[in-house]
Amino acid sequence: MKVFITGAEGFVGGHLIDHLVARGHVVYGTTYSEGLIGSHIPSGVDIRQCDILDADSIARLLAELQPEAIVHLAAVSSVSIARSRPAATAQVNILGAFNVLQAASELGHKPKVLLVSTSEVYGSVAESLCPITEHHPVQPQSIYAASKASAEVLATFFERSREVPVIIVRPFNHTGPRQAPTFVCSAFARQIAQIEAGLVEPVIHVGNLEARRDFLDVRDVAHAYTLALDKAKSGVIYNICSGRAVSIGEILEMLLSLSDMKIDVEVSKDLLRPLDIPLLVGSHERFTEATGWVPTVPLAETLEALLMFWRGRVG
Repeated sequence: MKVFITGAEGFVGGHLIDHLVARGHVVYGTTYSEGLIGSHIPSGVDIRQCDILDADSIARLLAELQPEAIVHLAAVSSVSIARSRPAATAQVNILGAFNVLQAASELGHKPKVLLVSTSEVYGSVAESLCPITEHHPVQPQSIYAASKASAEVLATFFERSREVPVIIVRPFNHTGPRQAPTFVCSAFARQIAQIEAGLVEPVIHVGNLEARRDFLDVRDVAHAYTLALDKAKSGVIYNICSGRAVSIGEILEMLLSLSDMKIDVEVSKDLLRPLDIPLLVGSHERFTEATGWVPTVPLAETLEALLMFWRGRVG
Protein backbone atom coordinates (compact mmCIF):
# COMPACT_ATOMS: atom_id res chain seq x y z
CA MET A 1 0.00 0.00 0.00
CA LYS A 2 1.17 3.55 -0.74
CA VAL A 3 0.79 5.50 2.52
CA PHE A 4 1.10 9.27 2.95
CA ILE A 5 1.79 10.59 6.48
CA THR A 6 1.45 14.23 7.50
CA GLY A 7 3.76 15.16 10.34
CA ALA A 8 5.98 12.24 9.44
CA GLU A 9 8.97 13.69 11.28
CA GLY A 10 7.13 13.71 14.61
CA PHE A 11 7.24 11.26 17.50
CA VAL A 12 4.54 8.86 16.36
CA GLY A 13 5.26 9.51 12.67
CA GLY A 14 8.79 8.14 12.92
CA HIS A 15 7.67 4.97 14.67
CA LEU A 16 4.79 4.51 12.23
CA ILE A 17 7.19 4.80 9.30
CA ASP A 18 9.36 2.08 10.85
CA HIS A 19 6.32 -0.13 11.26
CA LEU A 20 4.96 0.41 7.74
CA VAL A 21 8.32 0.02 5.99
CA ALA A 22 9.00 -3.23 7.86
CA ARG A 23 5.74 -4.57 6.46
CA GLY A 24 6.52 -3.66 2.87
CA HIS A 25 4.43 -0.51 2.48
CA VAL A 26 5.64 2.42 0.38
CA VAL A 27 5.72 5.50 2.58
CA TYR A 28 5.68 9.21 1.79
CA GLY A 29 5.38 12.00 4.28
CA THR A 30 5.46 15.68 5.07
CA THR A 31 7.53 17.77 7.42
CA TYR A 32 6.96 21.42 8.29
CA SER A 33 10.66 22.11 7.83
CA GLU A 34 13.37 20.10 6.06
CA GLY A 35 15.60 20.78 9.05
CA LEU A 36 13.31 18.65 11.22
CA ILE A 37 13.92 15.41 9.30
CA GLY A 38 15.81 13.17 11.72
CA SER A 39 18.39 10.48 11.12
CA HIS A 40 15.86 7.92 12.41
CA ILE A 41 13.86 8.16 9.16
CA PRO A 42 14.76 5.09 7.05
CA SER A 43 16.47 5.64 3.73
CA GLY A 44 14.13 5.39 0.78
CA VAL A 45 11.26 7.12 2.58
CA ASP A 46 10.31 10.24 0.63
CA ILE A 47 9.73 13.12 3.07
CA ARG A 48 8.66 16.44 1.54
CA GLN A 49 8.60 19.88 3.12
CA CYS A 50 4.96 21.01 3.13
CA ASP A 51 2.92 23.28 5.39
CA ILE A 52 -0.56 21.79 5.84
CA LEU A 53 -1.90 25.33 6.20
CA ASP A 54 -0.96 25.87 2.54
CA ALA A 55 -3.98 24.29 0.85
CA ASP A 56 -2.52 24.48 -2.66
CA SER A 57 0.74 22.83 -1.63
CA ILE A 58 -0.93 19.87 0.09
CA ALA A 59 -3.34 19.44 -2.85
CA ARG A 60 -0.49 19.44 -5.40
CA LEU A 61 1.51 16.95 -3.35
CA LEU A 62 -1.38 14.50 -2.98
CA ALA A 63 -2.22 14.84 -6.66
CA GLU A 64 1.39 14.00 -7.52
CA LEU A 65 1.76 11.04 -5.15
CA GLN A 66 -1.74 9.54 -5.45
CA PRO A 67 -1.62 7.69 -2.11
CA GLU A 68 -3.95 4.82 -1.29
CA ALA A 69 -4.06 5.85 2.37
CA ILE A 70 -3.38 9.01 4.37
CA VAL A 71 -2.48 9.18 8.06
CA HIS A 72 -3.06 12.70 9.34
CA LEU A 73 -0.70 13.21 12.28
CA ALA A 74 0.48 16.80 11.75
CA ALA A 75 -0.85 18.86 14.64
CA VAL A 76 -0.12 20.88 17.72
CA SER A 77 -0.19 17.86 20.03
CA SER A 78 0.93 19.24 23.39
CA VAL A 79 -1.79 20.50 25.74
CA SER A 80 0.65 22.97 27.35
CA ILE A 81 1.85 24.37 24.01
CA ALA A 82 -1.75 24.61 22.81
CA ARG A 83 -2.68 26.56 25.94
CA SER A 84 0.08 29.10 25.27
CA ARG A 85 -0.68 29.35 21.54
CA PRO A 86 -4.46 28.93 21.17
CA ALA A 87 -4.88 30.70 17.82
CA ALA A 88 -2.06 28.78 16.17
CA THR A 89 -3.43 25.54 17.63
CA ALA A 90 -6.88 26.19 16.16
CA GLN A 91 -5.37 26.99 12.77
CA VAL A 92 -3.11 23.96 12.56
CA ASN A 93 -5.48 21.42 14.08
CA ILE A 94 -8.69 22.56 12.37
CA LEU A 95 -7.72 24.31 9.14
CA GLY A 96 -4.83 21.89 8.60
CA ALA A 97 -7.20 18.92 8.90
CA PHE A 98 -9.65 20.60 6.52
CA ASN A 99 -6.92 21.15 3.91
CA VAL A 100 -5.84 17.51 4.04
CA LEU A 101 -9.41 16.21 3.84
CA GLN A 102 -10.32 18.63 1.05
CA ALA A 103 -7.26 17.60 -0.98
CA ALA A 104 -8.10 13.92 -0.46
CA SER A 105 -11.67 14.52 -1.64
CA GLU A 106 -10.41 16.03 -4.92
CA LEU A 107 -8.38 12.98 -5.96
CA GLY A 108 -9.78 10.76 -8.70
CA HIS A 109 -9.80 7.85 -6.29
CA LYS A 110 -10.68 8.44 -2.66
CA PRO A 111 -7.81 7.36 -0.39
CA LYS A 112 -8.61 5.99 3.03
CA VAL A 113 -7.88 8.68 5.64
CA LEU A 114 -6.89 7.91 9.22
CA LEU A 115 -7.61 11.02 11.27
CA VAL A 116 -5.73 10.94 14.55
CA SER A 117 -7.72 12.70 17.25
CA THR A 118 -7.20 12.40 21.02
CA SER A 119 -8.79 10.97 24.15
CA GLU A 120 -8.71 14.52 25.54
CA VAL A 121 -11.98 15.18 23.68
CA TYR A 122 -13.78 13.22 26.42
CA GLY A 123 -12.85 15.75 29.11
CA SER A 124 -13.46 14.85 32.76
CA VAL A 125 -15.31 11.57 33.16
CA ALA A 126 -16.54 10.20 36.48
CA GLU A 127 -14.69 7.09 37.61
CA SER A 128 -18.01 5.24 37.73
CA LEU A 129 -18.29 5.74 33.93
CA CYS A 130 -14.80 4.42 33.20
CA PRO A 131 -13.36 2.82 31.19
CA ILE A 132 -14.50 5.30 28.56
CA THR A 133 -16.09 3.90 25.41
CA GLU A 134 -16.58 5.67 22.10
CA HIS A 135 -20.24 6.24 23.02
CA HIS A 136 -19.29 8.71 25.74
CA PRO A 137 -20.16 12.36 24.98
CA VAL A 138 -17.42 14.65 23.73
CA GLN A 139 -16.83 17.48 26.22
CA PRO A 140 -13.43 19.11 25.55
CA GLN A 141 -11.91 21.14 28.38
CA SER A 142 -8.89 22.63 26.61
CA ILE A 143 -8.21 24.42 23.33
CA TYR A 144 -6.23 21.36 22.25
CA ALA A 145 -9.19 19.03 22.85
CA ALA A 146 -11.64 21.49 21.28
CA SER A 147 -9.52 21.77 18.14
CA LYS A 148 -9.32 18.01 17.81
CA ALA A 149 -13.06 17.60 18.36
CA SER A 150 -13.61 20.18 15.61
CA ALA A 151 -11.37 18.18 13.26
CA GLU A 152 -13.50 15.11 13.99
CA VAL A 153 -16.62 17.02 12.92
CA LEU A 154 -14.92 18.00 9.68
CA ALA A 155 -13.85 14.40 9.08
CA THR A 156 -17.39 13.18 9.59
CA PHE A 157 -18.64 15.74 7.06
CA PHE A 158 -16.10 14.61 4.44
CA GLU A 159 -16.92 10.95 5.09
CA ARG A 160 -20.67 11.44 4.74
CA SER A 161 -20.91 14.23 2.15
CA ARG A 162 -17.76 13.88 0.05
CA GLU A 163 -17.46 10.08 0.19
CA VAL A 164 -13.96 10.15 1.65
CA PRO A 165 -13.49 6.96 3.70
CA VAL A 166 -12.38 8.39 7.04
CA ILE A 167 -11.45 6.43 10.15
CA ILE A 168 -11.13 8.41 13.39
CA VAL A 169 -8.89 7.15 16.17
CA ARG A 170 -8.74 8.58 19.67
CA PRO A 171 -5.40 7.57 21.14
CA PHE A 172 -4.92 7.85 24.88
CA ASN A 173 -1.52 8.78 26.33
CA HIS A 174 1.49 7.13 24.73
CA THR A 175 5.21 7.38 25.24
CA GLY A 176 8.52 5.81 24.28
CA PRO A 177 11.90 6.62 22.72
CA ARG A 178 12.18 9.88 20.75
CA GLN A 179 9.28 11.58 22.53
CA ALA A 180 9.70 15.33 23.09
CA PRO A 181 10.32 16.45 26.70
CA THR A 182 7.16 18.57 26.63
CA PHE A 183 5.33 15.34 27.56
CA VAL A 184 5.40 14.08 31.13
CA CYS A 185 7.15 10.68 30.84
CA SER A 186 9.83 12.07 28.56
CA ALA A 187 10.28 15.11 30.79
CA PHE A 188 10.91 12.85 33.80
CA ALA A 189 13.27 10.57 31.87
CA ARG A 190 15.32 13.47 30.49
CA GLN A 191 15.71 15.04 33.93
CA ILE A 192 16.90 11.73 35.39
CA ALA A 193 19.41 11.29 32.54
CA GLN A 194 20.68 14.85 33.04
CA ILE A 195 21.08 14.23 36.77
CA GLU A 196 22.97 10.98 36.14
CA ALA A 197 25.28 12.82 33.73
CA GLY A 198 26.02 15.49 36.36
CA LEU A 199 24.49 18.23 34.24
CA VAL A 200 21.93 19.42 36.81
CA GLU A 201 21.30 19.19 40.54
CA PRO A 202 19.71 15.91 41.77
CA VAL A 203 16.20 17.38 41.93
CA ILE A 204 13.40 16.43 39.56
CA HIS A 205 10.68 19.02 38.98
CA VAL A 206 7.12 17.73 38.66
CA GLY A 207 3.53 18.89 38.34
CA ASN A 208 0.41 17.02 39.49
CA LEU A 209 1.40 13.47 40.41
CA GLU A 210 -2.11 12.34 41.33
CA ALA A 211 -3.65 12.44 37.85
CA ARG A 212 -4.23 8.98 36.41
CA ARG A 213 -3.77 8.24 32.74
CA ASP A 214 -3.95 5.33 30.29
CA PHE A 215 -0.48 4.84 28.79
CA LEU A 216 0.57 2.89 25.72
CA ASP A 217 3.94 2.22 24.15
CA VAL A 218 4.32 4.20 20.91
CA ARG A 219 5.17 0.97 19.09
CA ASP A 220 1.78 -0.46 20.06
CA VAL A 221 0.22 2.75 18.74
CA ALA A 222 2.08 2.42 15.42
CA HIS A 223 0.85 -1.16 15.14
CA ALA A 224 -2.70 -0.02 15.88
CA TYR A 225 -2.62 2.63 13.15
CA THR A 226 -1.28 0.11 10.65
CA LEU A 227 -4.08 -2.32 11.47
CA ALA A 228 -6.63 0.50 11.31
CA LEU A 229 -5.66 1.16 7.69
CA ASP A 230 -6.12 -2.52 6.86
CA LYS A 231 -9.14 -3.56 8.90
CA ALA A 232 -11.02 -0.69 10.56
CA LYS A 233 -14.30 0.56 9.07
CA SER A 234 -14.67 4.06 7.68
CA GLY A 235 -17.11 6.31 9.47
CA VAL A 236 -16.30 4.69 12.81
CA ILE A 237 -14.44 6.11 15.83
CA TYR A 238 -12.01 3.91 17.75
CA ASN A 239 -10.24 4.29 21.08
CA ILE A 240 -6.57 3.28 21.10
CA CYS A 241 -5.63 2.59 24.70
CA SER A 242 -4.36 0.05 27.23
CA GLY A 243 -7.49 -0.05 29.37
CA ARG A 244 -5.45 0.47 32.54
CA ALA A 245 -4.97 3.66 34.54
CA VAL A 246 -1.69 4.52 36.24
CA SER A 247 -0.92 7.68 38.21
CA ILE A 248 1.76 10.11 37.13
CA GLY A 249 3.33 9.49 40.53
CA GLU A 250 3.62 5.77 39.74
CA ILE A 251 5.26 6.62 36.42
CA LEU A 252 7.81 8.73 38.26
CA GLU A 253 8.49 5.98 40.82
CA MET A 254 9.07 3.43 38.04
CA LEU A 255 11.55 5.71 36.30
CA LEU A 256 13.37 6.61 39.52
CA SER A 257 13.71 2.90 40.33
CA LEU A 258 15.79 2.50 37.16
CA SER A 259 18.45 4.90 38.44
CA ASP A 260 21.05 4.41 41.17
CA MET A 261 21.06 8.14 41.93
CA LYS A 262 19.36 9.64 44.98
CA ILE A 263 16.98 12.17 43.47
CA ASP A 264 14.70 14.57 45.31
CA VAL A 265 11.25 15.42 43.95
CA GLU A 266 10.02 19.01 43.92
CA VAL A 267 6.58 20.21 42.81
CA SER A 268 6.78 23.20 40.48
CA LYS A 269 3.78 25.53 40.22
CA ASP A 270 4.73 26.24 36.60
CA LEU A 271 4.08 22.58 35.76
CA LEU A 272 0.60 22.47 37.28
CA ARG A 273 -2.20 22.75 34.70
CA PRO A 274 -4.99 25.26 35.40
CA LEU A 275 -7.50 22.46 34.70
CA ASP A 276 -6.20 18.92 34.97
CA ILE A 277 -8.44 15.95 34.23
CA PRO A 278 -8.10 13.59 37.24
CA LEU A 279 -8.72 10.31 35.39
CA LEU A 280 -8.60 9.31 31.74
CA VAL A 281 -8.80 5.60 30.97
CA GLY A 282 -10.41 3.96 27.98
CA SER A 283 -11.78 0.75 26.54
CA HIS A 284 -10.27 -0.65 23.32
CA GLU A 285 -12.95 -3.34 22.95
CA ARG A 286 -14.37 -1.89 19.72
CA PHE A 287 -10.96 -1.61 18.06
CA THR A 288 -9.90 -5.08 19.21
CA GLU A 289 -13.07 -6.60 17.79
CA ALA A 290 -12.48 -4.86 14.45
CA THR A 291 -8.76 -5.55 14.05
CA GLY A 292 -7.58 -8.12 16.59
CA TRP A 293 -5.18 -5.56 18.09
CA VAL A 294 -4.12 -5.76 21.71
CA PRO A 295 -1.30 -3.83 23.43
CA THR A 296 1.77 -6.00 23.93
CA VAL A 297 4.58 -3.84 25.35
CA PRO A 298 4.63 -3.65 29.18
CA LEU A 299 4.80 -0.14 30.63
CA ALA A 300 7.98 -0.99 32.54
CA GLU A 301 9.69 -1.92 29.28
CA THR A 302 8.48 1.28 27.63
CA LEU A 303 9.82 3.48 30.42
CA GLU A 304 13.18 1.67 30.44
CA ALA A 305 13.53 2.22 26.69
CA LEU A 306 12.60 5.89 27.12
CA LEU A 307 15.22 6.41 29.83
CA MET A 308 17.87 4.65 27.75
CA PHE A 309 17.03 6.97 24.86
CA TRP A 310 17.62 10.06 26.99
CA ARG A 311 20.80 8.62 28.50
CA GLY A 312 22.12 8.33 24.95
CA ARG A 313 21.06 11.89 24.13
CA VAL A 314 22.47 13.72 27.17
CA GLY A 315 25.48 11.53 27.91
